[in-house]
Amino acid sequence: MYHCGFMISNYLYAVGGQTANGTCLADIIRLDFSKKDVVEISRKEKNSEEFCKNTKLLKALTNQKCAPVFYLSRYRKMTEQGHGIDLCMDKVTDEIDWATAEYLIKQEGIYFFGGRDAKGHSTNSLLLAKVSKVGPTSESFNGKTAIFNNAIGEPKLTLYRPDTKGMRPSARYMHTLEFYRSGNMLVIAGGRNDQVP
Repeated sequence: MYHCGFMISNYLYAVGGQTANGTCLADIIRLDFSKKDVVEISRKEKNSEEFCKNTKLLKALTNQKCAPVFYLSRYRKMTEQGHGIDLCMDKVTDEIDWATAEYLIKQEGIYFFGGRDAKGHSTNSLLLAKVSKVGPTSESFNGKTAIFNNAIGEPKLTLYRPDTKGMRPSARYMHTLEFYRSGNMLVIAGGRNDQVP
């Protein structure tokens, strides 16, 4: 519970949160709806690098928020209000359709902000998960190539701490985080910080 989540094509991601006994989680759970397959991505799991690079940046947090920030050409459908629906893995790694781009997005990806750690302290950390496509893993033996991973087209996340300018928003949790496309900005509103007097 108290995790945040997002979808890319048939893949649902749940990030962080806490267990029923209050243990904060520093992992990402990925559910593949097409295969009914669940993968745990964490610093402890040995195969995590196959699905996510830089897992050392994962912190045990609850109540953090995430927002996908992508060009509209990355989505399969649009609402009447011009919002993208159904972020498509194949389109995420395609060339940008500049004819539909309103603004230059410096770094596309899933942005995470804030949260609360195991001691109840709020954070104002910003994390970016860039999305790329997993290709087949192969090795050559006596001139023949063996393919070990046929998961072509699966999303692979790479975690970064993006550079920012100016003063960061104050630490908080239970806030909102949205990509305001018309202004080409992330908007953070509300939330709690129990350390503020």
